Amino acid sequence: IELIEIPQPKPAPDAFGDEHYVGYYHLSFDLTDTATDLPSWLHHLRENFAEAEKANPEQFQPLKVLLEPTEQMIGDRIWEVAFIADADGLPLEFIRLQETT
Repeated sequence: IELIEIPQPKPAPDAFGDEHYVGYYHLSFDLTDTATDLPSWLHHLRENFAEAEKANPEQFQPLKVLLEPTEQMIGDRIWEVAFIADADGLPLEFIRLQETT
């Protein structure tokens, strides 16, 4: 994985909302082996962010959810999919396999 910083333009382009965006789109993390379901996982993440923001408001921003957990058919599999924004506003995808048809 190569991590990059986009210093300009500030803010970064809206890769999630701009259907004409070309370039880096998002990283995707498969939580199948670590989460029982994405809604619960996201709920706990929100709680952790809220606590961290309360303890260190200068260091943490509120968690920005771009897409609440939803089901999506990819090939012959049904996935739970959610997107949150990183600190620059770029999308991070979190997926979890539900079943294979």
